Amino acid sequence: MTEIKVHLQEVEASLDELKRKIGELNTNHSHPSFPVSSLDFITKIKAIEDLYYQIVTDYKNTLLHIESDVRRHIENLAETDRNIAKKMTI
Repeated sequence: MTEIKVHLQEVEASLDELKRKIGELNTNHSHPSFPVSSLDFITKIKAIEDLYYQIVTDYKNTLLHIESDVRRHIENLAETDRNIAKKMTI
């Protein structure tokens, strides 16, 4: 039979570090100012920058969701393991 060992302290420490690093992701739009120009280039640069910050924000939110899911599933696994252990000792 395969055994899965989860070291909760190590997992939680890793998840805490992941959450800290996610929080460090800069998603604040800098809104640089460009001189007035009739060139379409500036409009395209601004559109690319807006898209970049939207993607980074979405990525950050996805990472936070994954971190939360992993934490919840690890806690469920530990609880199930404890319940099985209790039933085996009865």
